[in-house]
Amino acid sequence: MGKPSLSSLSFCSLLFFSRSATKIASEFVVNSTQDFTSLCSKGLVIEAFNTFKCEIWSEPNLFSHLIQSCTLKNSLSLAKQLHSLIVTSGCSSDKFICNHLLNMYSKFGQTQTVAALFGIMPRKNIMSCNILINAYMQSGDLESARKLFEDMPERNIATWNAMVAGLIQFEFNEEGLRLLSEMHQDGVLPDGFTLGSALRGCAGLRGLYAGRQVHGYLVKCGFEMDLVVGSSLAHMYMKSGSLDEGEKVITSMPIRNVVAWNTLIAGKAQNGYSEGVLDQYSLMKMASFRPNKITFVSVISSCSDLATLGQEVITVKMIK
Repeated sequence: MGKPSLSSLSFCSLLFFSRSATKIASEFVVNSTQDFTSLCSKGLVIEAFNTFKCEIWSEPNLFSHLIQSCTLKNSLSLAKQLHSLIVTSGCSSDKFICNHLLNMYSKFGQTQTVAALFGIMPRKNIMSCNILINAYMQSGDLESARKLFEDMPERNIATWNAMVAGLIQFEFNEEGLRLLSEMHQDGVLPDGFTLGSALRGCAGLRGLYAGRQVHGYLVKCGFEMDLVVGSSLAHMYMKSGSLDEGEKVITSMPIRNVVAWNTLIAGKAQNGYSEGVLDQYSLMKMASFRPNKITFVSVISSCSDLATLGQEVITVKMIK
């Protein structure tokens, strides 16, 4: 075989160096982005901006990390300065960035600012509406939330969740459960958050019949083994006076966490089973779960219902 020509060697060398340069440039971009997001995640907004100005101007979507950093830093004044910078940069019409701004102001409790910004957005989507609905709910403006919800041409699971959870939070339990029914009729499948909210609504009404219907619905949807939903279901039964059904839900769980233990202990306390509270408390500790403040509230409140001082002394020793 003959020796490779000079031109072929030059071509191979050029190809090698071209690929190496591309790889180095790519790694530099990745590392720069990681450094930028690392600063933002620590709330170092000014440092992140000053260090990566060029990258931000060439890639405006990076503003979203700065917005999230302002929220993390809990600085409304810094957030307003950043908003002004976004406007002057010409990025204020970007739907992605605007949604981040909406969410930021919502978390600061600036509902009027959220509504005003929403009103001038040239392009909106479902997420924009969902953020405003949540902001209205947080401020207690249920009427505005209802109106926006009714006017939406399209909704997703987050839209329904915001309305159901918000209504039940303000104890409009029947209306919240009615929305769950409408959601089902519209063919939107619930998630664990929806079902947990609905079960809290049933507990608020002490509606055992409605709670059993939701129980059947969540089994059909495949949430019977969900730990969070299971705790909400047990709470509903116990709050509605059916301690046995609530306890059955807890005992059927493949695993338990502190929330599940607390649900069972609080349920027994609310239904006057003080000795049962102490028994469950002992079992909780034997299972290597560490009680928290919620556990102690139920246990200590049960002490007043115990018949003898000796039992109270035992309980105090257990807590210590």
